[in-house]
Amino acid sequence: MRWLDWGAEAFKLSKKGDKPILLAITSPYPSICRLMDRETWSDAEVAKIAEAEYVCVRVDADRFPDVNERYNCGALPSTVFLTPE
Repeated sequence: MRWLDWGAEAFKLSKKGDKPILLAITSPYPSICRLMDRETWSDAEVAKIAEAEYVCVRVDADRFPDVNERYNCGALPSTVFLTPE
């Protein structure tokens, strides 16, 4: 899966391509996050669909605590869909 970094470029691509953002909030520490990486995001078919339909952005909750606080759905990993606005 090809992930973009959190930032203006991802939102610009989302708006230009008329695609929502698939935001994956994760952390390297919880085993469930590593499991999600192995069983979901590493799956070729999931990656193919996600990359075709969304601008895929991955955020480390520890590096971006502000993004984690705003968009986390209560636990890690968290997957959120955003508009470019």
